[in-house]
Amino acid sequence: MVSDTGGLLCLSRPLDQGFSVKLMFRAETGVVLGTAEMLIPISRTLQPFRFVAIEEDDRYRLNEAIQSFVQKTLLEQRSIVRDRPW
Repeated sequence: MVSDTGGLLCLSRPLDQGFSVKLMFRAETGVVLGTAEMLIPISRTLQPFRFVAIEEDDRYRLNEAIQSFVQKTLLEQRSIVRDRPW
């Protein structure tokens, strides 16, 4: 899970809070690379992070991927409501 400010990672074990990491992941719009700070783990395998540095091109690809996801979700919801037998 990811947003334009951070996200949630599934890890085999949590990293120390405040630890700085380089993240790279592939989005629908291309590869996104950024530096993140690890936050307090919420479970043994789930740990949130916040972006502390992300280049303009990477931020653009990330935001475009998020907008695409939002649009697809809205279209899905509309088709579910439209096709629902009332």
